[in-house]
Amino acid sequence: YEEEYPNFTFTVVPGDFTITGDSLITEKEVETISKKDVNGKALVGSTVIFSIAVKNVTNLPLDRVTVEDDDATIIEGTGYTLEGTIAVIENLGVNETVYVMAEYVITEDDLLRGEYINTAKVTYGNEEFYPDATVETEDIDTKIDVKKHSDMQGKIGKLGDTIHYVIIVTNTGNVTLYNVKVDDPLTNMHETIPSLAPGE
Repeated sequence: YEEEYPNFTFTVVPGDFTITGDSLITEKEVETISKKDVNGKALVGSTVIFSIAVKNVTNLPLDRVTVEDDDATIIEGTGYTLEGTIAVIENLGVNETVYVMAEYVITEDDLLRGEYINTAKVTYGNEEFYPDATVETEDIDTKIDVKKHSDMQGKIGKLGDTIHYVIIVTNTGNVTLYNVKVDDPLTNMHETIPSLAPGE
């Protein structure tokens, strides 16, 4: 039959009507960050816990949904088992959501980029989903501290004494420094420190 409308005609033709779409809705979020600065940004060395939500939006249970993460390490949780580094949801009921947990440690490379973006891969049959989440990292800080000491500290020197100096260079920032030059015109010392890690 047909129904007339002002701007179109609706025609019903007997036959099968099939609705197609994704079987899953996936989402990735940051659950916790172990060490943050005053602005809530992740510090180098902090552990970030992610949750990957996998929801069945069909009207049938789904068998064997897998979750992989090339960067983060998937850890034990509820509703799935681990097969090596892959989380396996053996059966996902109608409208059921399983949260797969993963952890990652923030590196200096992440800090240099200003953020860390993590992407997981969720697979069901021939369907693939790639939920991601972003973690902001602390700002780059390139502080350095230099102290100079002599073995005559607190003593009275006399003509002809040889004074030995020690120059202590400390990286008090949060990124590795390279080719740090130390020059002392008094002693004609010229040295280069190839690399100096934070706290070193």
